[in-house]
Amino acid sequence: SNQLADTVTFVDINPQSAQFHQIIETVQVGNSPRGLAFEPTNEDVIVCNELSNSISIIGAADLKVRREITSQLNRPFELSVTARMLTFSFLRGVYYGYILNRTGNVALFESGPNGVNGWGFDDVVGIISFEFLAPKTIQLDPINLDRSEEHTSELQSRQYLVCRLLLE
Repeated sequence: SNQLADTVTFVDINPQSAQFHQIIETVQVGNSPRGLAFEPTNEDVIVCNELSNSISIIGAADLKVRREITSQLNRPFELSVTARMLTFSFLRGVYYGYILNRTGNVALFESGPNGVNGWGFDDVVGIISFEFLAPKTIQLDPINLDRSEEHTSELQSRQYLVCRLLLE
């Protein structure tokens, strides 16, 4: 991302391409883009726009902003995205984005109907009910991502289902 220009630049990284290492698209997003994550099947690119309290969702196929979301975001600066949950979450085929706000809370984005076999809200659906002090980044724990049913306490369940935060 280009934080001062409020853009995201895409560069061709395919060594077989005639455009290898060349800019193929520059996309205007919100103010001060920071965190950026690709949905693992390359359907969407999600960008945190810290100073506009929003996220931009860019369609990976056409590199156009398909949605900007401001709901429940407070200076989002980092995020992590799951693959589509084909055997989880009522078999709805949605993916989730865990968005870290500067306030220390985590907003949960659920993908929408625009994707392959998806039927979700395509919006931030809530805030995790605890806050982290001075968070620096967020990373999913892929080993324990869908093991919440194995834990009885609410806190343990959230820790396994949501993410592992790396704190300095």
